[in-house]
Amino acid sequence: MFESSSSSRRTLLTASLGIAALLGAVLPAGCKPKRTRVPALCSFDGLSEEERESQVLLPITWLTLTSPTVDRQTMARSGSLRNACGQVLPPAFSQGFECPGFEPATQRIETDVIEESDIIVNAAGDDRMLLWAATDELASGEVEGAAALALWTDEAIEIHAAGMLRGYRQGARMKLHYIGGTPVVVLQGDRCDADGKCVAVAQVVPIVNRRLAELPLWESDVGCIGRAQFVLDRREERDLGNGITRRFVLTRSLELTDEGIFVTDLIRMDDQRNSTPDVDPTPFRKANARRPLLLDGDRLVLEDEDLWERSLRDHGQVTESAPE
Repeated sequence: MFESSSSSRRTLLTASLGIAALLGAVLPAGCKPKRTRVPALCSFDGLSEEERESQVLLPITWLTLTSPTVDRQTMARSGSLRNACGQVLPPAFSQGFECPGFEPATQRIETDVIEESDIIVNAAGDDRMLLWAATDELASGEVEGAAALALWTDEAIEIHAAGMLRGYRQGARMKLHYIGGTPVVVLQGDRCDADGKCVAVAQVVPIVNRRLAELPLWESDVGCIGRAQFVLDRREERDLGNGITRRFVLTRSLELTDEGIFVTDLIRMDDQRNSTPDVDPTPFRKANARRPLLLDGDRLVLEDEDLWERSLRDHGQVTESAPE
């Protein structure tokens, strides 16, 4: 379908160009930078006129473009996992991810085979595409593989950022957003158990020096709590010990605004009398919070305490005010 010339294959810019070169001059707050023309990390020409005009490629073409060590005939990988520009990808979390007690899953499912459906392609505006070759399934239920930010031009597809991405492949969709002018990939997918019960999970992966880089998530007064990965629906029950079971339901969303990204939580708490399980529960309390997700150097930061944990602690045990 196309080929990558040796001259365009090589890396054209060093990390010192930074994020400003990726998409243009950086503006204050969460505003989208104005994109200016910058050299690509690498590019792919040889596209047909129809492909350039439609900006549509076959899934197998997107897959082998994003993860070039996948052979399109055998659907097997030849050699080490590489990014779209042919550079060897280091293991996930091996560069700059420091979080005490955090141990990412590493065990791969050896019987997993690469398929055309492993490629995730989402438009990102201004002729840009977010690409993820989610080829390597892990025992944890997540999948990892090469990802890229691509730009359609009149003559070629240019790669302007690349790296490793790990997340949930089922129902996966990506968006490009900004925190303080820094581009970030927002990935949402479904985490499913053996019974087919699924819950949506969202995560935020900044693009640092034109490389997708998972950064540790810090919470005020707590420290590092792991990855910037958020379960969007949680449920839990607590027996209050007085004939009442309290049900906690969390509805969470990542709010993408001109100011940046906010983690918005709504918690509903209902009381179910154990002696009358068929009677509708009694509403006990509602709580909500809206916390900005900030980028502070080599880490992401959430201000204020997590509302879910606070609600379980404050209202998940017998108190004098608990109904009898």
